[in-house]
Amino acid sequence: METIKDIFRIGYGASSSHTMGPRKAVEEFLTGHRGASQIEVTLYGSLAATGRGHMTDVAIMEEARRQGRAVKSSGSLRPNYPAIPMP
Repeated sequence: METIKDIFRIGYGASSSHTMGPRKAVEEFLTGHRGASQIEVTLYGSLAATGRGHMTDVAIMEEARRQGRAVKSSGSLRPNYPAIPMP
């Protein structure tokens, strides 16, 4: 039986929906594309409008780093970011 902690995760940043979803998307993409040494990320909509403030870029970069991949940004991600461990 799943507990509420198994279903919901606490992310970092001002809005978990702006960190957990993009982090999970990067995780699943990289798992399915193990041969990719680098990915290019472009954020749209509310993620593009508030991504930096809500730490979307950090979540994406951290997941890529965790899997040993590089991220090429279209300008919506900051190149230098602090390493923040996931809770």
